[in-house]
Amino acid sequence: MKTRKPLEVPLNEKRLLNMEEFQTYTGLGKNKAIELAQKAKCRFYSGNRRLLFDRVKFDKWCDDNCY
Repeated sequence: MKTRKPLEVPLNEKRLLNMEEFQTYTGLGKNKAIELAQKAKCRFYSGNRRLLFDRVKFDKWCDDNCY
């Protein structure tokens, strides 16, 4: 059976980020990243409680709410 090799896609080109990727993207710890995602309304659960973050919505929220 062949094993599928994961693609190396830069974070700024991915639409949906998992928790670890979102922390890396924002430079924040887990709790602050979740808190910020709640404010930006860019987090959601997919499938069996898989937490994902919409990077595009987050970037738009940052543009609108940050100086």
